[in-house]
Amino acid sequence: MGNGRNNREIFSYVLGRELSEEESRPYGERKEALYRELLMATPEAFRLAPGAEEFLDLLASKGISMAIATAAPLSNIRFYQEHFGLDRWFPESRIVYSDGTIPGKPDPAIFNRALERLGLPASSCLVVEDSALGVQAARAAGIPRVIGVHADEATRASLEPLNMDRLVPDYRYLDLSVLD
Repeated sequence: MGNGRNNREIFSYVLGRELSEEESRPYGERKEALYRELLMATPEAFRLAPGAEEFLDLLASKGISMAIATAAPLSNIRFYQEHFGLDRWFPESRIVYSDGTIPGKPDPAIFNRALERLGLPASSCLVVEDSALGVQAARAAGIPRVIGVHADEATRASLEPLNMDRLVPDYRYLDLSVLD
């Protein structure tokens, strides 16, 4: 469970009953606080994926519109903005996150909202995803090009059977040819 699911969905599953956003919020915030503490305690793991910064810089230099569509809550978005400077690539209006109004992936709603904020049709977009549910959500949103990124063998194995244009171990394998 996870990998695209929002906290309400995760805790509903864990507790075996449907929770409202209000009921799940304290559980989710505690889970996310522990996650952030773990990241801060393991600096070797707390970094952008290899090549991500260079790839995002390349896209930005070409004026390519980009958005983030994540099941993470606002507290994690703020954490990542502070530590990774996400705002140099993604203005706040281009970060779609789990705000309690969007179902988790594989529902396409999060990608549909990102498309609205970009002002682009799905047919002109590309999604880079690291979860099977995310790939399914991108396809359900009508996005024709999807690239899978896997940092480990388990993720590779979960993505490999899916309908993707490319599957790569990290962002160092991506360049502007992905837009062709």
